[in-house]
Amino acid sequence: MKRTTREQPPAVRPPSGGRGWLALAGILLVGLGLRSAYLVELRHTPDFAAPLADAAFHDYWASALVTGDWTPPPGNPDPAIRTTAYLRPPGYPYFLAAVYWVAGPRSYMAARLVQMGLGLVTCVLAYGLGRALFGRGAGLLVALFVATHWACIYYEGELQEPCLLVLLLLGAVWVLHAWARQPSAWRALVAGVLLGVFALLRPNILLCVPVVAAWMIWVAWRRRGARNGVPAVVALLLGAGLTIAPATIRNYVVARDLVLVSSNGPINLYIGYNERSDGYTARIPDLYELSGENAWSWFLYPQIVRGVEARVGRTLRPAEVAAYFRGRAASYIREHPWHALQLTARRALLFGGPMEVANNKEVHFDRSHSNVLRWLPGWPLALAAAALSLALYVARRRAGVGPANGPQYESIVLIAAVGGAYFASFLPFLVAERFRVTLAPLLALIGSYALVQLARWAQAREWRPLCGWGLAGVVLFGLAQVRVAAYTPQLAGWHMARGDAYARSNDFAAAAAEYARAIELKPEYLEARKTLATALGRQGRAAEALAQYEALLAYTPQEAGVHHEIGRLRLELQQPGEAEAALRRALALRPDFSSAHAHLGTALRQQGRLDEAIAAFRAALSIDPNDADAHYNLGLVLVARGAADEAAQAYRAAIAHNPQHVEAHVNLGILLAAQGQYTAAIAEYRQAQAIAPNRFEPYFNLAAALAAQGQHEPAAAALQRVLELKPDFTPARQALEALRRQREKPAEP
Repeated sequence: MKRTTREQPPAVRPPSGGRGWLALAGILLVGLGLRSAYLVELRHTPDFAAPLADAAFHDYWASALVTGDWTPPPGNPDPAIRTTAYLRPPGYPYFLAAVYWVAGPRSYMAARLVQMGLGLVTCVLAYGLGRALFGRGAGLLVALFVATHWACIYYEGELQEPCLLVLLLLGAVWVLHAWARQPSAWRALVAGVLLGVFALLRPNILLCVPVVAAWMIWVAWRRRGARNGVPAVVALLLGAGLTIAPATIRNYVVARDLVLVSSNGPINLYIGYNERSDGYTARIPDLYELSGENAWSWFLYPQIVRGVEARVGRTLRPAEVAAYFRGRAASYIREHPWHALQLTARRALLFGGPMEVANNKEVHFDRSHSNVLRWLPGWPLALAAAALSLALYVARRRAGVGPANGPQYESIVLIAAVGGAYFASFLPFLVAERFRVTLAPLLALIGSYALVQLARWAQAREWRPLCGWGLAGVVLFGLAQVRVAAYTPQLAGWHMARGDAYARSNDFAAAAAEYARAIELKPEYLEARKTLATALGRQGRAAEALAQYEALLAYTPQEAGVHHEIGRLRLELQQPGEAEAALRRALALRPDFSSAHAHLGTALRQQGRLDEAIAAFRAALSIDPNDADAHYNLGLVLVARGAADEAAQAYRAAIAHNPQHVEAHVNLGILLAAQGQYTAAIAEYRQAQAIAPNRFEPYFNLAAALAAQGQHEPAAAALQRVLELKPDFTPARQALEALRRQREKPAEP
């Protein structure tokens, strides 16, 4: 048996003392320069101030925490964050809210500056951990990787959590390494707290906690006995448990159910295992049936829950919703074990492969279009270096060189175990560049061992091991570039995301251009056609929008939503007969489509078929009684039928469900004025004015009510305001002239 010896010092030592810190300072300057350059570049991208997908959800949540305004973004349903268990981990939204609280809501530049500052702090932490494990040279290499790793810089510029995760994971490993050198309960407690904070950002780290606990027992057993590791394990679990406890308690208080951090795990599992799963796309096969929408968003989750409840036939607790999706995934695995195994294997290969897998955004094209990021190192370098280090470490130990015991070896085992467990935690769900960036610094940390050893051989002029292992490193780097699992980034998807960002910024012309480019690249891109149609519609280009939806019918003839949009646009183009036909097709496909019933009511009203219109609006309200527009339009038909009292009730219902409904206030005022209730009418008009001060209709109707009460001066002022807003409005000029003549008319003796 070969005897293990101590690692011999290098022939030429790496920078020491002040020189080492000077080198670190240089690395930090490089990191600062790269981040500054990228931030300048990022400032001119369309999504800088228009976050998308998960980032948009984080932004909404954080802003609501600061302002108290929980109104969802236009076009999105209420995600019901305040009244349900956390559907996504709360850690990052609360971090972002802290930034907004200091810098102001939606301070996008401040958030990115803070995250890039934390990225530089991570460089220092990486240096300290690398130095503790393998010496100053290794520390400098790891710090350099973190400072220049394109994905670290990229995600520091996103309203996403990876930059925090990297910091927390390196911090936890550092504390655990210190515990291995000198075990103490407080170090174990701190490690538990760091992992708990990590879990508030990404709960799957909880799967690594038992791994860390087992490692602690193993370390204690190697030294004095496993029992000595029990107090450390207790402290670790206590730290993690106390950290996530506020989220757990809050979830129980709000939802009366046990949800440790968030309830998104089971639906992500269902995304991972279903007939449409591809290993990387967040796609729910029956999303439309459950929510009425085609595009996945966390804003839809409460609607999805209601869809599940409709299927089950009763109200469900969060745990029961989780069980539903978990059961769907389990059923698919049982019925299609081979495909499930293929999906898992594909995710593993994609996770370790060279391509940047998309999640929310096509990061491959974001990187390739960046003059800063395209030149920086990425995952393959870290993976190849780590593989070389492990091979070299094993080979040197078998040769009796290098430490076989002690904190260094134990920490390497820890990093491998935690990294492996964290990697495995994603395999049942989906993989993406956003998820693996957390592990890249750990790989670089392991990889620094081999790079430092190669440098030592070079300094000592030991050419044989240098050339042999150097060649092995080149081969491994080449292998890390090989795409084993097929994956092609979608340029059409990149243009689609840019279009969405422009649309969120109300630049619909630029949005339409991006959507058109996406369709040019991928004619069957249905979502791009839908969003292009929406962008065209918002520009008032209804005919062009209609053409896009009609083109969609070639791909989705059975999609009720497409027929509904065709009907809505036909109404906008004053084609009520064609609109009616399209809307009836939508209802034939989906009888519970409340908006289709409501628009059908408008089409029937425009054709003078008032009784049928009333029935259509009542059908819409029976499905969705909170639809303020349906209440308002029902009121219009009831007025036409001469049912003034019922119409007033409908207008009041519209206002109850949407107090900002200007038209409902104005039309209710008209009804009240017609009944001689001028004071009440004036109150409604003034409400409408407060909501929309640049609308002329409330002022014009207010003038009539004031004149009827003999308040000529205020009536004239209101008419003057009408003419300021709409100078060519002849009725206002005529009314103002009539008031002038009336005021000049001599009083009767």
